[in-house]
Amino acid sequence: KDFVYLIQVQRTGEGLRWLHNRSTATSDVMVLIWGEGHGGPLCFDSSSGVFDHGSLLYRPKTTWNTGRNNLLRQAVQSARNYTYYIFMDGDAELVEARDFGYNT
Repeated sequence: KDFVYLIQVQRTGEGLRWLHNRSTATSDVMVLIWGEGHGGPLCFDSSSGVFDHGSLLYRPKTTWNTGRNNLLRQAVQSARNYTYYIFMDGDAELVEARDFGYNT
C-alpha cells in the first residue's frame, strides 16, 4: 500500500469511523485516541495506560506533537513500506471534488 493516514481523535467512535471509511486496497489508517477512554470491548492495559489494537492506539492526554510522533513511529515500525504519510486531525472531512475527480 502506498498511503497511510495518521489521524488523531478525541473519542473511540471517531477513530473507528476513520478505520472503516479509509482502509482500502491502496491505503491504511492508524488512529491515535488522545481523549476519552477506549469505551468498548477492546483490550486496554490500565496499568500502562496504553491501548494498542493494531491500527488503533490509545494514549491518554497526549499532546498534539507527541501524538503525531507516536503515529509516525507506529507506521515506520510496521511491516509496510509506505510512500506517503498523511497526517490529519479527526475533525477533518474528506470529500470528492466531482468536477475534478480527485479527493480533496
